[in-house]
Amino acid sequence: MRTAPLDRYRFGVVAALLALALIGHVHWLPPPYAAWLFALLGLAGWRARRGVRSTPVWIRLPLLVATLGLLIYSAGSPIGREGGSAMLGGLIVLKLLESTQRRDVRVVTAAALFFCMIGFLFGQGLLLTLYFCAVATLCFLVLHLSILDDPSSTNQLIAALRRGLRVSARVSVAALPLTLVAFVFFPRLSSPLWGAPWDATQGRTGISDRMRPGALSRLWNDDTPAFRVTFDGEAPPAAMRYWRGPVLWTFNGEEWAHADLYAATVPARIEADAGTVVDYEILMEPTEQPWWFPLDLPLSVPNDARITGDGQVRARRPLIGPRSERFRSAWRYRFDVEAASGQRWMGLQLPARGNPRARELAAA
Repeated sequence: MRTAPLDRYRFGVVAALLALALIGHVHWLPPPYAAWLFALLGLAGWRARRGVRSTPVWIRLPLLVATLGLLIYSAGSPIGREGGSAMLGGLIVLKLLESTQRRDVRVVTAAALFFCMIGFLFGQGLLLTLYFCAVATLCFLVLHLSILDDPSSTNQLIAALRRGLRVSARVSVAALPLTLVAFVFFPRLSSPLWGAPWDATQGRTGISDRMRPGALSRLWNDDTPAFRVTFDGEAPPAAMRYWRGPVLWTFNGEEWAHADLYAATVPARIEADAGTVVDYEILMEPTEQPWWFPLDLPLSVPNDARITGDGQVRARRPLIGPRSERFRSAWRYRFDVEAASGQRWMGLQLPARGNPRARELAAA
């Protein structure tokens, strides 16, 4: 059975299973990279319609290079939580392109099961947990291979599903005693073990595309440098040293979030006071995020960064290591004297719920 050839039915089952696993990661995968992975899945399915056979190496090698290149372009690096997880997803999909035997089904399914577990590195909400549990159950069914027998009738498929569920249930019941022992006798930490490296980075810098009031209070006693600045001449007055990072537009009553509405636009005409223009260099600590923190408001930025319509400076790739770049800014200026279309509406929206006194103040 392990060396038996892979037919279209079994190939379709494992391809659908892998697609379900990928769907659970769409919320954090870079959109171009996610679209590329689903395109590779579509290519694998299209080839399987004419018979399951290995994709030639002269096609697989360029696809591997393209996958790695797109990953580096969109995520910054194949190393780390985001980059490593995204790379694993790409390798699993590429493995499907060379799968020709039934033993390959076990390899891809086991990798998909592990990929489901990786999803909890990026979210632990109830809906996401239930979704990954459902996909993991399907993975267990496929690993037992009873569901992979090409059914000649619906009753035969239902019987195969029942057999697979019974085996999965026995395995789960056998694991319950060890789970209870681990839950009772092993210490439970305040944060997951897997969150240590990048949670520590986010905890030091506080950089995120979301902000909940009060959530940054733990940073008050942390004096770790976020970035260092060297001015060419005299530094601006202390009251004028405002460093612009991510701009958050929407508020739901509990949490601020950014808006992609102005990510692709450029700022309107900036009227800068020539006497307040300064040149300086920023040495940025790694944040695994794309934002620079220039003096407000930046007039020139590095070649691989851009100024968005709301004044953010975003690098093309996340800052995964210490990096130094030069900037020019003006600390006295007029910016967007006439609000762009929709910008005033976006800035004046009130959440449907929230603190009543704050809502009264905003409405006034």
